[in-house]
Amino acid sequence: MTSAVDAAVGEAVGSAELRGWQMGMVRRLVRRLARTGRFYSRALSEIDETRLLSFLDMELLPFTYPGDLVSNPGDFLCVPSRDVSRVTTVRTSGTTGKPKRMFFTSSDLERTVDFFSAGMKDIAGSGGTAAIMLSSGAPDSVAHLLKRALAKNGVDAEIIGEGLNFREAAEAVNGVDCLIGIPASLIKLCRVGPHLRPSSVLLTADYVPESVVGGIKKLWGCRVFTHYGMTETGFGCAVQCEEGDSHHIRHSDMLVEIVDPVTGRQMQPGSEGEITVTTFAHEAMPLLRYRTGDISTEVCGMCRCKGPYPKLGRVRGRSVNIICTGERGAIRLDELDEIIYSFDGVLGCKVKSGEDVPVHLFVDAVGSLDRAAFERAVKSMIPAGGKGGRRVVFTYGYDAPFSKSEKRAVERVYAS
Repeated sequence: MTSAVDAAVGEAVGSAELRGWQMGMVRRLVRRLARTGRFYSRALSEIDETRLLSFLDMELLPFTYPGDLVSNPGDFLCVPSRDVSRVTTVRTSGTTGKPKRMFFTSSDLERTVDFFSAGMKDIAGSGGTAAIMLSSGAPDSVAHLLKRALAKNGVDAEIIGEGLNFREAAEAVNGVDCLIGIPASLIKLCRVGPHLRPSSVLLTADYVPESVVGGIKKLWGCRVFTHYGMTETGFGCAVQCEEGDSHHIRHSDMLVEIVDPVTGRQMQPGSEGEITVTTFAHEAMPLLRYRTGDISTEVCGMCRCKGPYPKLGRVRGRSVNIICTGERGAIRLDELDEIIYSFDGVLGCKVKSGEDVPVHLFVDAVGSLDRAAFERAVKSMIPAGGKGGRRVVFTYGYDAPFSKSEKRAVERVYAS
């Protein structure tokens, strides 16, 4: 059965060819931005939108970077302030630490609810119960929007409150059919509460190591799905269906490119690159070729669910989450996490790294963890000693907190 997300795209696009229809939406957006957005009116001053005919012509347009949003959030607003229904502040990990501010109209939020509703049909079905372990329950927060979307499907969803430890969280969700949360918290919840028996789990709001998916399936014996999205995409972007490993994209609201992180050129389908989004359907704050920093591939061809549109492959960690490894260069945190979470005794792990300092792992583990095997596996990824080698330090006893929003990141440290 075709995924509900692709079915919704088909209704919007009709009989038109997808890329041609999307490029028409991009041309309309460029005309609008040139008139109404202070930032883009400058950036697009020499762009002739009539030349934007094919998907490859996206390369004629400039990129938008996270730093642009930090510096000039108000310059991206394309509607009167009275039409803004929600302003979301997003923390950044850059050197300035300044937050990004994103604006949404009520229509922007309703489109997100529609996407969530379509995506959750494959995951939670109709009827049943769900526990949302994301953000706060404030009006129009991502958790609140998801609760509304599930209600449209007849699913009774509860937003789990703040301030719980993992054992309290396990008690709160006992008997729930579908669990929704960030990967690092749900893998610890799974290993703290192996008695729980959800029928499905949605991992979202961060990259998802395959070892986390495998660990949850092993203990809970349930279906596990992944979703990719961020505040800049209106909280939702692409979600797995019942049949496939790839993610069905909300093509009727945005255009997704995969570009070379260095050159910015579009990558061929199947080649890994940086996810770049153009949110042409957004009213308050549409973004043009926004560089997300997240790594993935474009997957073409028919999905097993019969969905015909291009999809997003597995989303790997952010390109800035790098661990120095000496002469070998560097590895990404998501690569190391595949090793870390493959050990059943690991509940969580914080990683500190920097130039000319040891890589320090603070490990939350149960007594059954084979520490010697764990340390050998980690060190195989980070060679120690020798010219340019990096020493690895392990500290046990760390208690990974129950978080509904904290993303995995390398904590930077500097030699004193």
